[in-house]
Amino acid sequence: ASGEGSCRLLKTQCHGLTIWAGGSAVRYVRPLLERCPDIDRVSDGHPCQDPDGFAAELYEAGLLTALPAHFAQFPQLTTNRLMPAFLHEHLRGEQPVKAVNMSSASGCPHRCSFCYLAGTRPWSQPVDSLIADLTALQERYDVRYFEFSDDNFPADPARLEAFCAAVQASGLDANWFCLSSLDVLDQRVMDRMCASGLKRMYVGVDGIYSDRIGELRKPYTTEAARAQVDMLRAYPVALTLAVVLGYSGETREQIQGLYDWV
Repeated sequence: ASGEGSCRLLKTQCHGLTIWAGGSAVRYVRPLLERCPDIDRVSDGHPCQDPDGFAAELYEAGLLTALPAHFAQFPQLTTNRLMPAFLHEHLRGEQPVKAVNMSSASGCPHRCSFCYLAGTRPWSQPVDSLIADLTALQERYDVRYFEFSDDNFPADPARLEAFCAAVQASGLDANWFCLSSLDVLDQRVMDRMCASGLKRMYVGVDGIYSDRIGELRKPYTTEAARAQVDMLRAYPVALTLAVVLGYSGETREQIQGLYDWV
């Protein structure tokens, strides 16, 4: 519903605008997207997961004059490289940019019963390329705050370690936000992320009752979930905790208990 409202607002403000909807979740919500009167086309391609398919769709629609010969020749659809150009072109003369939303990876290794990510293929931008993007944005536009929209930023331990080390080695003066599942966070991970600039985090707790946790396919117990949250609250990080409310079979008492715990 919110997407439909956004599309209507965009078309009201920009007459003649054509809206394509796409991304990882299309296979699950295609009928909803196709019924929206303000969405002109539902795309199968994904600029990062399927750049060749995405390029083919643009070519067929006349938005590309030629198909790229190789994946590496299509970088503007697979990294954040266009961000500096966008800021330069559209924000000249305006107030300084204080925050930028970045997408450097997609997908999650978990198989939670309620999440569409369980059926998507992961991709990620190489850490050196990401650091180069962050450095360019900071040096040119003095951006000091980055919001990573990656589905589960700390889920790949090796990549996270490389990222945190690279941020510290680069001398970036950056604060950042990310999304995470509860089970991939421990004290070592939190120490590393905080040392490299983590200031805010959105964490999927999802459930605190044993039977609910099992049905959601979460890899922890009630006790572990509570202990993890207590551990997170000890860090100087602004937390948003996500819970699943109203799952099939949930009792009134469980809903009230979840509310009281939150």
